[in-house]
Amino acid sequence: MLAQFIRLHSALYLFLLSQIVSPAWADVSNDLVLCQGKSDDAAIRACTALINTPGVATSDLAAAYGARSFYYEHTDQYEKALADTNEAIRLDPSIAFFYDNRSNAERMLGNVEAAFADANEALKHDPTDLPAHLNRGLGFYNKKAYDSAIDDFSEFIASNADDAEAFTFRGMSYWAESRPILALADFNTAIKINTDGARPYNYRGGLYIDLKEFNLAIKGFSQTLAVFPDNATALYGRGIAKIALNDTASGQQDIDRAVKLDPDIKSEFDRRTGKR
Repeated sequence: MLAQFIRLHSALYLFLLSQIVSPAWADVSNDLVLCQGKSDDAAIRACTALINTPGVATSDLAAAYGARSFYYEHTDQYEKALADTNEAIRLDPSIAFFYDNRSNAERMLGNVEAAFADANEALKHDPTDLPAHLNRGLGFYNKKAYDSAIDDFSEFIASNADDAEAFTFRGMSYWAESRPILALADFNTAIKINTDGARPYNYRGGLYIDLKEFNLAIKGFSQTLAVFPDNATALYGRGIAKIALNDTASGQQDIDRAVKLDPDIKSEFDRRTGKR
């Protein structure tokens, strides 16, 4: 989930980068001013060029490590991203963006407590830091502090009403709080924003199963499968809903296919659809 989250919020992170880059970057290389419009590899090379340039100001060196960590994350190189954010924070511990990046890297490496701590640290330096609200919201969700997660996701949504992932995360939290009407509204909004994403369809399908709206669940999971025919979560969920409607043969066929794709799908289905 988080790798997709990072990619979906690239523009926001690039904006934050623009707030910490000094004019000295342009003096070193034309590629170093955010590297906007360039490939990830070109951006990494540009940042590395600045890092290896003698006499660069400490603030610019910190920004170079921070920027490169972002592009390492964008290319799923999380160990390298973590190393770069550690160096950026050592050089300049006052920049919220660096803690955002480290929070992302820590989460992807499975260090959820460290990720949560960095999201909090980012907000200490900048209470308006939107990525930190998303990161901390995910941390609160993992801690089952769903009300706090909802507050953070809502803070982000207030300024980003076209962000499907944020609505999905908040919907997950509402569902976990046994507030199905609000959860359903958020999943529907996420689907309207991004009709091609599997996750909100699957969460909505799981919620419909909880509500015993099995025909609606089947419709939702089928919409996922129309775009992602090998999505094990959707196959398993649709199978459960079909069996609940006494369509046992077809339902078992979906479940068998899901298990073949993912032998752990029974436990994974509960996690992926937000069931508690």
